Amino acid sequence: MVSNRCLCLLILGLLLISTVTCTFPTQNRNHLLSAQILKEAHNVTNNSRPNSVDLINTTSFQSNAQNYVSIVPDASTLDDRGFQPNPIKVKVGQAIKWTNNDTIPHTITSGIEGAASTGSDFDSGNIDIRKSFDHKFVTKGEFPYFCRIHPNMVGEVDVSD
Repeated sequence: MVSNRCLCLLILGLLLISTVTCTFPTQNRNHLLSAQILKEAHNVTNNSRPNSVDLINTTSFQSNAQNYVSIVPDASTLDDRGFQPNPIKVKVGQAIKWTNNDTIPHTITSGIEGAASTGSDFDSGNIDIRKSFDHKFVTKGEFPYFCRIHPNMVGEVDVSD
């Protein structure tokens, strides 16, 4: 018989998979995440009591999800919601992969439109549909960015130690 805790973890896992599927279109990642969730659900015994450690273990893979940003459908009409998540937080030395899930091209350009330093930290050029752009952050700070094609689309990367 399946315990209530095990059932809750399984439901939580399915919800996370559906969320991650929107963020990660690559099937291999979904299989890895499914395996992680099923492993955690299987490791729960009927006699164990839920605690915060179990929840942390079940959702620990989410920290990797923070390294991916989706350019969402109809992004050019969504201003600061065209990039998801926004803002995004990473550690020094980590990279972010932006993926264009919209139906039109976009750019990822550091800075603020019209500023002298625009594009000096990173500039993707045009990112076609279903294509990606990666950038590794090597210094601490706040990095605003925008789309050169649709300057109303803005985002920010917060990089910490």
